Formats: sequence, C-alpha cells, structure tokens
Amino acid sequence: MTCSRVGNTLAFALVCMVLVATSGCGSGSQKPLTESGPVPSAVTDAETVNLADFPKGAAGSLSDIAATAITQDNFGQASSVFTPGTNRLAFGVIGNDGKPAYGPTVVYLAKSPQSPAKGPFAAPADPMVPQAAYLSEGAALDTAQLKAIYEAQIPTPTAGKWFVVTLTKTAEGLAQTSGEIAVAPNSTVPNVGDRAPSITTETVSSTGGNIGSIDTRKPHDPSLHQQNFASVLGKAPIALLFATPQLCQSRVCGPVTDLLLQLQANYGANLVAIHEEVYKDNKPPVLRPQLEAFGLVTEPWLFTIGRDGRIKARLEGAFGINAMNRAIKAALK
Repeated sequence: MTCSRVGNTLAFALVCMVLVATSGCGSGSQKPLTESGPVPSAVTDAETVNLADFPKGAAGSLSDIAATAITQDNFGQASSVFTPGTNRLAFGVIGNDGKPAYGPTVVYLAKSPQSPAKGPFAAPADPMVPQAAYLSEGAALDTAQLKAIYEAQIPTPTAGKWFVVTLTKTAEGLAQTSGEIAVAPNSTVPNVGDRAPSITTETVSSTGGNIGSIDTRKPHDPSLHQQNFASVLGKAPIALLFATPQLCQSRVCGPVTDLLLQLQANYGANLVAIHEEVYKDNKPPVLRPQLEAFGLVTEPWLFTIGRDGRIKARLEGAFGINAMNRAIKAALK
C-alpha cells in the first residue's frame, strides 16, 4: 500500500488493488472527528483482538502455526521500512476472491518457517474511511472495497529476512496468510526521537495563490497549505503528511489526506497540519527535494513533531484514523 516507489513489489500491488470504500453521502454525522466514517460490522469486530483466541507461538514452528488454519488468504504488505527493533507492520488480508477479509487478526514471525514462532501479536484493523464531510473527489472515485488496514507492532531484533504468518478469526475457523519482510541494518528515514529536518514547504501565499501547484487533492484544501514547515518547526506541534492524492499509485494517499483534514478540524489551533506533495511539478517520477531531505523513497508518510522539534511518531504506507490520531496525540504531549 506504499503508494509510489521505484520498483513497487507485487505484495504492495496486491493490497493496493482494493481500497477504502465509503458512501460519501447522506446527512452530516455527529460522530466525533476522531472516529472514521461508516464501516461494516466486520471491520468494527476486527478492531478488537483477543490473543486467547489464537495459538501461542511457543506451541511450535511458524509452519505449525500456519497449519492450524483451515483456509489460506493473501498477504498484502503495506509498509516497507524495517530496522532492528520494534517495527510497525501494516498489511491487508485479501481473500482468494480478490476482496479484503476482515476479522480479529494476529501476526507471528520467525527467521525461518521451521524456527519457533514469535507471537501472537495483535493486529487490530484501523478504519481508513473519512467522514463524508471530508471525503475528496479523488478518494470517492478511487475507493473500492478496502475499508481498513491491519497493523501490528512486531519485534525484529536482527537484520535480514523474517517470515510472517497472520491468522484471522472467521466464522468457519482460522484463515492464514504468509509473507516475508526485509529488515535493513539501518534506514535513511528519521525515526522517533530524531530532530526533524528543517524543510521549506510551499504555501498558498508563497505560490501566489496557485494552490494547484502544491496540492493534487480535488477539491484543493488551502487549510493544509497555510504554514511553512521550517517557520513553525520547534514552535508548535506539527503533523506533516507526504502524499499525492491524484498521483499515488495505490490511491491510498487520498483517504489519508482526507483523514488528516478531518483530524485537523478536531484539534484546531492546537495543531499545525501540513500536506506536502510528492513529485516535482506534480510530474512523476522526480521527487520533490522535501522528500529527499527526509530520506523518503515511498509514500505516503506521516510524521508528527513536538514543540521541541523532535519526531514523536511516524507512519508509512497505509494507515487509518486511529494510528493517525495516536501519532498526533504524541506530538501534543
């Protein structure tokens, strides 16, 4: 679900084929702005995970864990930057019918299929559906079926290949997916606790009102392009989103931009929310220098920065409203 990358993987392409769906119509909702738009009951059920419903990792190897399932679905990896330590793994579960599958889900991992399995690690579903008032034209057109993304915090203490198995609880029994992730020794992307690079982000004012040059969202939203990041860095909590709603290959950028707009409305003057486009002159494949300053080769990315100028949270690829809200809260502390 990582939108754009030089050489997208097949796993990314699989999960990117099915995207957030929402009605985008109906009367205005009175729901808190920290909650998503309408999602099916299966997504709501998948937001809660009871680890007691799943086999313990100590019960056997990763292959043994996979063998407890009665059906096999497809693993759609939606994050790609992993380094030794605890990492956020985002993914979709895609059924053999090509549609997303939802249910309480956990993750196991090991250095080989025959090695003892670590886990289970809870992977609650995180809704990606904006409320109707914040739904852009692009997201409404591009959305299809995927209404949430799974995410888990997983321990990967060493670099190299790690094998992954997910189990999802269904009415018929357990369904499994299998995949692999690559943990690099290090990363160019600044991490939590690092000082955020001081980048200049263009604004409505700096472009002489030509918002289309810095915003591919339709309709454009000037509220995410009012502040230059360098001018507010170290002075206020910031949510900085690198995304390109109209040019994102996975079409995830539209929904996450809409979700930021929705959360900005919730926090008001307490938060500076900035959307930065990805491609120079909005023409792929040349990246804007702001992404290069952050060491980014994938998108979307969300960074939240505290008043001290340090990164408090970061999210890559697909992420939902709950993860975004937690990231913003971390910057507001």
